[in-house]
Amino acid sequence: MVAPPHKTLRNIAGRWTLNKSLYDPFHPVLSLQGINGSIRSIAAHTSVHLTISQPSPIEIHLQQTATGASIPAVTEDWTLDWTWRDGHDPLFREMKGRARWISIDEANIDGEWDRDCDGGLLMQAEGNKRDDEWGGMHY
Repeated sequence: MVAPPHKTLRNIAGRWTLNKSLYDPFHPVLSLQGINGSIRSIAAHTSVHLTISQPSPIEIHLQQTATGASIPAVTEDWTLDWTWRDGHDPLFREMKGRARWISIDEANIDGEWDRDCDGGLLMQAEGNKRDDEWGGMHY
C-alpha cells in the first residue's frame, strides 16, 4: 500500500488496497504460521482491503477483507498502550497482541526514517499465538 503524502501514522484512517507489485510474497510467512497450502494459494490471488478508523490517538480499528476468495474478514482493535489483549482471528485462531508508539531511536532498527514525520515515532505491534507456538513484531 502506498500512502498519499498527507497521510501519516497519526492519521491512517481511510480505505486501503494492497498493491501487490510493492510487497514481498507472504506465502512463506503463512506457511511458517501453519496455514494450509490451499488457503495460502487462495490468499496469494486475492485483493486485500483495509478500512481503518482512528477514534483517538491511541485507538485504531482495522477491518480487513479479501475479495475473490472465501477468506473470512478480520477485525482488529488496537489500543496503543503496550498492554497484552486476547483476540481471535479466523485463520490463526486464539491470539494475544499489544501495540504502542515508540521512538525511532528506541526501536533500534535499520533503514532511513523521516525523523520529522509523526514526531519521530513509529507504531510497534507484537502478536503471538496464545500457546506461544509462534509470534511476530513489526513497526
